[in-house]
Amino acid sequence: MFKGAFFLSISQIVSALTSLLLQLYLGRSLGPELYGVFGVVNAFIMINEMILMRGIYDTLSRFVAEKEEAAGAIVSAMLKTAAITGFTLCGLYFLFSARLASLMNDPELSVYIKLSAFTIPFSLLSTVYLGAFNGLRRFARQALIFIVFCVARLFVVIMLVYFGFAVKGVIIGLLITDVLRLSMARGLYRPEGAIQDFQAGKLARFALQLIVISIFSALVMYVDLLAVKAVIQKNLETGLYASAVTISRIPTFLIIPVTIAVIPILTKAISEGDAAFIENRVRQALRLLLMIILPVSLIFIATSESCISLLYGGKYAQASGPLKILLAGGIFLSVKALMYSVIIAAGHPRFLISIGMFSLISEIALLLLLIGRWGLSGAAAASTITHFLGFIISYAYVARRFMTEAMPMSFVRITSASLLAYFAALAYSPKGIILLIFYSILIALFVFLLIIMKEIDIETVRIRSKEIWGQFRDRLSSQSNLI
Repeated sequence: MFKGAFFLSISQIVSALTSLLLQLYLGRSLGPELYGVFGVVNAFIMINEMILMRGIYDTLSRFVAEKEEAAGAIVSAMLKTAAITGFTLCGLYFLFSARLASLMNDPELSVYIKLSAFTIPFSLLSTVYLGAFNGLRRFARQALIFIVFCVARLFVVIMLVYFGFAVKGVIIGLLITDVLRLSMARGLYRPEGAIQDFQAGKLARFALQLIVISIFSALVMYVDLLAVKAVIQKNLETGLYASAVTISRIPTFLIIPVTIAVIPILTKAISEGDAAFIENRVRQALRLLLMIILPVSLIFIATSESCISLLYGGKYAQASGPLKILLAGGIFLSVKALMYSVIIAAGHPRFLISIGMFSLISEIALLLLLIGRWGLSGAAAASTITHFLGFIISYAYVARRFMTEAMPMSFVRITSASLLAYFAALAYSPKGIILLIFYSILIALFVFLLIIMKEIDIETVRIRSKEIWGQFRDRLSSQSNLI
């Protein structure tokens, strides 16, 4: 179990790094215009993955974990559903590709949308097996598949683009590696469970609820990029905006472990009615999140032009303005994601559907209003305002239910240290690879300031880290037979 959990953590790091490296390579090799074309196609792919794959994965993970003796029947039922859904959606995308391209005001997109549609069924089917591996706690196998898939995707896509296949090469590379992932997952899966009868309707209803939540989340995340293409109608601007979106998501990725870890902890505490423990954990998670997201985002904002030039090249430097706005929105998005995790743990997913619907309607209205006036900066502002509104609503809900007191002193100290790092970055912003060293110095300065302000107690951190590691090691060792 320990090895499996370790490799699963490594797989998440590999996924983030390979995805970022792939985006940076495509931005540099394709250039802003073709990168804009890929950005639109990739937005459709990511929306499909967030909506369908997430719902199926989480459903399999939960139901298989709850009833391992029926794992074989559950997987069999979901495979049939995934196959029908996947090939149906593939056909619909293929048939309506011209219409989608027309909505984006670019008929040439039709070919790319048709080609990308073939990735849907393969992704869906492999997700069934991956969700089953997670529910059965076969983390090592799951991690192996994911690591091989991510590394293969990076090299296959780079190779095809290098040999001149451009955007088509990217999509073909994604399709090839999706087939590879499905083949590995199917080859490593061994049917388990003696029960062959399972209520498929219950499975479908739960998956449908997750899909509805994911619809709004996915569209809110990517509708701004699609709106830039549809309204401005230029691939150059779309490519610039896509680069800004990619970089703005880097700080947000850093808080994923916090949002994931809080769900099982709070679910247990809420079920036991331990109000004091719940508030303590929510406050701790929020404090940790702010320590991560605030300094990184503000430092990136202060050095946005140097940052985007280093990662994407000088051709993308003019996207530094929208990048600053999107980074500010990423702060609200991160806190909102944490509040969403608390709400899920509390068992109130319908409230998230309401927030998602409100956010999507608000963002579309803001995009139509602001893009025409301010271009890329207007799109970034619409996204940021939407995340801010979602943050206000979700935070107010969580604070009313689980937080009797605010955390003003911690907030003041963390904000003060972050602003000092921001002004230091604003005063001096080196170019090139030296910028990475400068970032490390600024983060060290931020941590040092928190220690001086006594927001971070070194001895407490050392003792607590030792306790957590001991508990984690004991828990994994007790289940080592599950590898």
